[in-house]
Parts: sequence; C-alpha cells; structure tokens
Amino acid sequence: MGIFIFTHLSKSITQEEWKNVYEESLILVDKFNFCTNVKKSINNIEVICLEKTKDTILDKRWIIFKNNNRHGWITIGDLDSRRTAEDQYMLQNHVGEYGYDKDAGDPLLSKLCEISKISDKDEKKYNDQICTIFGNKTQGEPYHLGILAIACLLESRLKGKVFTEGDITRGQVAKAVEIANDFLKKPIDIPDRCDLKKFYERINKLDITNIQKIHLFISYYLGKKDKEFGDFVSHNFDEVTIHGYFKDVFLNNYYGTSYCTDSLKLYFTISNSIEKLCELINFSEENKDKTKENCLKFRLFLRKVLIFTRTPCVYGLWTIFQQNTTAWVTKHLCCIGSIPFAKR
Repeated sequence: MGIFIFTHLSKSITQEEWKNVYEESLILVDKFNFCTNVKKSINNIEVICLEKTKDTILDKRWIIFKNNNRHGWITIGDLDSRRTAEDQYMLQNHVGEYGYDKDAGDPLLSKLCEISKISDKDEKKYNDQICTIFGNKTQGEPYHLGILAIACLLESRLKGKVFTEGDITRGQVAKAVEIANDFLKKPIDIPDRCDLKKFYERINKLDITNIQKIHLFISYYLGKKDKEFGDFVSHNFDEVTIHGYFKDVFLNNYYGTSYCTDSLKLYFTISNSIEKLCELINFSEENKDKTKENCLKFRLFLRKVLIFTRTPCVYGLWTIFQQNTTAWVTKHLCCIGSIPFAKR
C-alpha cells in the first residue's frame, strides 16, 4: 500500500516537444528544492547525504536505461522538509527511451480496460501506445506536490497527450498549478479532468462508443459529483447512454453492498427515473425477484429510495418520486406486500 502519482504519456510526443517541457521541468525541480541521496566520504567514513537534484547523468544504481540513456533528473524528496520516499525521474531523451509512434492516441484510451469491456487486441494496442513516468511511492511527502506540479505542466503543454492519475485531489491539483505559475514564465492550465467542459470535449473526440465515453468521464472526472456534475452529464449524454452506463454499474452489484449504495447516490445525482432504476437493481445472484428474501430486499430498497429522495442533497427528488412513481409502486405491491414507508 502507498500513495502514488502516475503520469501516462502518449508515444506520439516528439523529442522536440519533450525537450521544451523537460527544460521547464528543471525550473520546478529547482524551485521545489528537490533532492536525491549520494554517497560521500567524510573523515574516511562513507555516509549517505541528501544533495540538491540537478540535470545530470544519472547514477546506474538507480535504474538501467536503454542504450545507456541516463541524462535526466531524479528525486526522492526535498531539502526544505528533508523528508523522502521513493525515486521519481524524468529523462532528457524521452523518445530514445520510450520510442515514438505518430499514430499513438490519447493515453486516456489505456484506461478503458479498467472500466469497460474491450478486446484483448484493443487493450494491447492502447497500452503499447503509452509509457508511464513517476509511479513510485511519494507517500504524500512534501515533494508529492512538486511532482504533481510537473505532471500538470506536462498535461498543459502537451494537450491531449498526457493523463495523470493516482492519489491526488482537486485541491492538490489547484495548489500545484498555483505554485507552478509563480515560477513559470508562461502559466499552465488546470488539467482537463478538473474541468467538466474540457474533459467532456477531450473524451468526445475519441473514437470509442458512447458507453465507453461516459464510463471514462464519470470514472476519471476529478471533482465533486454534485448537482452541477449531474446536470452536465444528463445534458451531454442521452438517456440510452446513461441507462447503459448504470446497467453496467449495477451488473453483479447486488443491493445491500456499500458499492451499491454509492451507486444509488450517483444515480440520483444524474437521473430521476425510479422506474428505470428498479429495472437495473439486482436483489440476489439468482435474480428471483418474487422470493420472500428478495421481496424483503425490495421493500428495504424502496425505503432507502425514499430516504435518499428526501435528503436535501439529492435536490428535491422526494417530490418527483411522489408525482411520478405512485402507479409504478402500486403495480408491484402484489408481489412485495405492504411497504414500510418512513413517516414524513
């Protein structure tokens, strides 16, 4: 277990593009006062000391690179706090190490295999088109913010060719960008995944299905899943796509689990169709929705729906429930018996 930052890069990045961002990264390496450890002899005693990170030929003890490609910078922490974790590095000759593919796509595509069903062929294709830097444990030490600032620099300068994920929050990203902009000559933007419109536009350009697009959008948007988010999703994705997304979400996601509860909250943030929701919920693995056990689960489910829809943060869906679902619930009373509605 640990705290990580992963920055995925498309292999369509040229060496010329990389050269420019590498030079800018050195500014942040200096300003965040990154450090590495070195062996020194003091009074004929060999000791390990912290030394300021610089653009140099990396020591072979760190990692073996291709073709003796060792020009770059490496850090394990910062001199201000003198707290360290694992090594993070960038190479000057990026293309020489990772290769170049002019047809490589957005690194977001490599995340599809984690959230949606894709063929083994497509999974290999998307993964072969990217490389990943950083990725070792930062453990949340102070240099975590500096690494994140450099990741944001890469995303801003290499539009659509970089994607950063890991143990990061929107607040950390905003702070990292703010600090970076105090030092860089040209300001950088907050990453696309922190902006609803920009992230949607980026995903919408991808040659994938609408279901895959909504999976990427909801899974990797870095921000609050609040009313603004729900309204944006319902406005930009059609009902069929939204229904298909939640069909995937609730598949094998049986009622009564904590994940199902979280999914219900997300559903009510985006949609207000109780009837369609009930078509999606699995009450047991056998899906025999007229057994006594499932009747009880169904009753508890409807009770939870009432609790959710009466909670202020679910934006007044109690009224919607009353107006639009009375007939539907009445139709199902024959198989579930009386429903223990909470008192208003």
